[in-house]
Amino acid sequence: MPAATILDNLVRRLGERPDDVFAEVTVAESVTTLTVGGLVDAAERWAARLVELGCRPGDVVIVILKHGPDIYPAYLGAMIAGCVPSFMPFPTPKQDPALYWRSHDTLFRRIAARCIVTYAENAAQLEAMISVRDYAVCVAGSERGLAPLKDWRVRGGANVALLQHSSGTTGLKKGVALSHDAILFQIDAYSKALGFEAGDTIASWLPLYHDMGLIACFMLPLIAGGTIASLDAFEWVARPAMLLEEIARRRARWTWLPNFAFHHLVRTRGDETYDLSSMRAFIDCSEPCKPETFDEFAAAFDIEPAKLQTCYAMAETVFAVTQTRPGVPPRRLTRDGRDYLSCGPAIEGLEIRIIDGEIAVKGSCLFSGYYKLEEETRAAFSGEWYRSGDLGFMDGGELFVTGRIKDLIIVNGRNFYAHDVEAVVNTVAGIKPGRAVAIGRYSEMSQSEELLVIAETEAAETLALRKSVRDAIEAAFGLTGASVHVVAPGWLVKTTSGKISRSENLAKYQAEKRRLPS
Repeated sequence: MPAATILDNLVRRLGERPDDVFAEVTVAESVTTLTVGGLVDAAERWAARLVELGCRPGDVVIVILKHGPDIYPAYLGAMIAGCVPSFMPFPTPKQDPALYWRSHDTLFRRIAARCIVTYAENAAQLEAMISVRDYAVCVAGSERGLAPLKDWRVRGGANVALLQHSSGTTGLKKGVALSHDAILFQIDAYSKALGFEAGDTIASWLPLYHDMGLIACFMLPLIAGGTIASLDAFEWVARPAMLLEEIARRRARWTWLPNFAFHHLVRTRGDETYDLSSMRAFIDCSEPCKPETFDEFAAAFDIEPAKLQTCYAMAETVFAVTQTRPGVPPRRLTRDGRDYLSCGPAIEGLEIRIIDGEIAVKGSCLFSGYYKLEEETRAAFSGEWYRSGDLGFMDGGELFVTGRIKDLIIVNGRNFYAHDVEAVVNTVAGIKPGRAVAIGRYSEMSQSEELLVIAETEAAETLALRKSVRDAIEAAFGLTGASVHVVAPGWLVKTTSGKISRSENLAKYQAEKRRLPS
């Protein structure tokens, strides 16, 4: 019997219901409908093009495409050809093309990528900047005149199905290798935890290079038989209400959002009302889930508390580790003066252990390792247990996440969590919401860490604003002496998953300080 693959259910849908809608992809208010039959036909043409370029089973194929109807068939086409696909973020207009392509070239060589799927203009830039390379470039559009590849070469079971690259600078990205078996196990267990049903629609603006977008909003409907209402992340940021409009239009049942996105929707709320009655759950994931976030969101959009859920997830377990139960409000708990939301119990097949305060996980859907990084893979484990780097505790069989080890700032023996400080700074009038970062840096004078806050503002006068930030931190935490650096909009550096990078912003701050005259 052949090994199971993550494309098996797609094949079944193709034979039974080829006209089923797999995805409705919105770009600039133009909607493209991808049926199951249309998706497979396009994917087979991509597969034919990759084979024509010399790609073989097991080769890594990098997909760098904008949000649009090509992203799904291009990715699945690589799988049909037997290759191992991996999404990378598309370069933005603000990025230096030379820096982007040269840094990614280093990554492509490290992982021995065989082919890069992208547009003609990117191929021209790559050719000009990286003239000698070991990988081919597949230009979007070159697949359309080819006959579909009917001889599928996908390899299932324990073979690596895809690479999910972690966020961070290009040099630090680690390819999380996920097998067909691990992904299938995860989707089966997670579908049961959610009560996800075939035919359910997911509304999402999440980019597919992020594990939440890739697994919850692509692999889950692919394997479990759902439909995707797919929006562009940049368009959503500019007009957040489009997600709510899409939920109402498509009668969507599920959406996944990082904590900041709930805030963004609340901050930009207008007078419109939306029929969100079809929703089973808005799931808070990817960042620490805050009780006050749910309260604000429920009040702003008249959402039943039982429809606001939480999930703790990571690429190393494919996606979900825990999930609260739709239909029941997540538990709230106060410990050491802080309020927490439960992330729910472990999904079937996973176990959680707290080791010295750190969340560790083992089970049937763990990753196959960091691709071509054996030392980093070994360092991530204690025996069978994957050490997450996140802090938390168990209560009543449910996980509560308190922070991240590297986000812990220890000032004179007292512990502060960076995301808590950032939440307070974001409430100060004059600071751009969501555009502040708290960093711990070692002080020779105090022989301890000191708190550095870097925040963006549009204000011309910043002296009083810096004092307001320090006052807010002192009021919230009793911490004095914070160093506050106020910068212009756009100064802060983000990772590819949209999170503000503490390490890169500290390095940028230190570099600027060194350039100043003494």
